[in-house]
Amino acid sequence: MWKSAVFLLTVASIAAAAEVKSRRVRDSSTSIFNPFPFLQIVRFANDECAAESASSGTCYTAKECDDLKGHIQGDCANGYGSCCVLTYSCRETMRHNLSYFVPPSYPEKEEEANVCPLKIAFEATICQIRLDFERFDILGPKGGDCVDDLFVVLGGNVNHRVPVICGQNANQHIYVNVDTVEGPLELQMITGIARYSRDWRIKVSMVPCDSPFKAPNGCLQFFTGGVGNFRSFNFNQPDTNRSGYLNSVDYAICLRRERDMCYVTYSVGRGTGNSENSPGKKDNAAASTPTTTPRGPRDNSLIRSNSFGIATSTDKSMDFQSDSKGGSSKCTGDYLAIFGLERFCGGAFSLTSGSKENQPITVKDSGPLMVLFKSDKTFNGRGFDIDFVQGPCMPITFF
Repeated sequence: MWKSAVFLLTVASIAAAAEVKSRRVRDSSTSIFNPFPFLQIVRFANDECAAESASSGTCYTAKECDDLKGHIQGDCANGYGSCCVLTYSCRETMRHNLSYFVPPSYPEKEEEANVCPLKIAFEATICQIRLDFERFDILGPKGGDCVDDLFVVLGGNVNHRVPVICGQNANQHIYVNVDTVEGPLELQMITGIARYSRDWRIKVSMVPCDSPFKAPNGCLQFFTGGVGNFRSFNFNQPDTNRSGYLNSVDYAICLRRERDMCYVTYSVGRGTGNSENSPGKKDNAAASTPTTTPRGPRDNSLIRSNSFGIATSTDKSMDFQSDSKGGSSKCTGDYLAIFGLERFCGGAFSLTSGSKENQPITVKDSGPLMVLFKSDKTFNGRGFDIDFVQGPCMPITFF
């Protein structure tokens, strides 16, 4: 009878272990000592995980993901967790990090006119909200103005202006400062009555105040890594009637100075549109579009460029010139300004005013790695697509 009891206890223990494994029982506490070696309570953090759909998910238990109305897309935590992708749409409140703002028709594209607001609630330890536009295709501007479709951010710091955005902006990102407000932050995707298949999937990341990936104050975009690329909004717009950067913007693009790096070289992009922060490929149709979007008739043959074109004046007769311009006296309306150098506008990226060829520009300065872009309310251009490479302080010597 004693042997039978031992046998039954052993069988029951093995069965319990199998049930625990099949159900992937987890606990948020630390690992606890258990006298039975095949019974173990597992703890894992709610970290970011790679979902099967190439999205970012968060590692939860299957039950937690179901309670959050998420979608399980793979395993995490060595098989104990489920990679859970959380999506939110119109008139909902997002409370969890690494979630997505999507159309109400998701995963299908949005065809209807709509005002689609999403609120983002965050804790006091969060200083910034980063928005990654994994997909962003809504109607582009007319003459630089977003008049049909527009994306609006409300509720951030009063001294941190986020521009209204429209057009083609996949693989772009922005930071919104929220350290002086209690929230919630509100995102609004407003789509008009014009027929168009809109598509967006915006990843929302909550950046703690002590995070090494927190952007410097005043920066709308922030890039890390020694090599990367940045470009103006709507740069990849294939529709020539809606091409060009946006009017009335004024923002900073910042780079993190990497260790032992003392200079950075900027050059016109080669058409890949990739960056260390936001991988992706450009729409090939964009390469043949005019560098400017006119509000009146003019000769576009003189203003074509693959990667650089910024309006040079508010005067209709000379709003764009095909050569490079520089300085505050020549670039009065729209310009790209590199910290420590002059302003840039015209049809070529060059320190030599009057040049028709793009040239690499190297900045050796101990100050912040920052590029400013400003546009007025009149004429716009194709925009800019700039690669950057940071360089070491001293040459490497081999002995």
